[in-house]
Amino acid sequence: MSQSAPASILELADLATPMAIRVAATLNLAGRAGPDGKTAEVLAGEAGGMVGPLRRLLDITRAGGRTELAFVDLLEAVTTGRPAYQIRYGLEFWSDLDANPKLRSTFDSQMNWRFGDGARQIAMNYNWPGGAGTKKTIDTTSHRRAPCL
Repeated sequence: MSQSAPASILELADLATPMAIRVAATLNLAGRAGPDGKTAEVLAGEAGGMVGPLRRLLDITRAGGRTELAFVDLLEAVTTGRPAYQIRYGLEFWSDLDANPKLRSTFDSQMNWRFGDGARQIAMNYNWPGGAGTKKTIDTTSHRRAPCL
């Protein structure tokens, strides 16, 4: 069975896919996984990566992976004004999270890390005027529903 060529270069012009492929190639994930495959934990250990981000890269069933996959529809989003996530999945991002508790859980977990531990690490390690870690405590307990890609 032959695979048809893309209709145009525009179908290949999103950023998420090439960046994901670049990371996978740089870490030699396909070679490391071999024909039998390996878990994200094993691949991260072999490649010297972090398990959580690697799992998110490989798992498009999680909120982060689904959002990244929506970048495939970025051109249509830019030309039509419709959100890429809604084009890809039929629901706006926040409605999809509300309708799917498992997806909501993966999003909350990612955001808890990003805006909890991640933001704290930035606050403590960035060279702020007055020294690292001197900024006021970052509020990571609230968020508002911002429009998504």
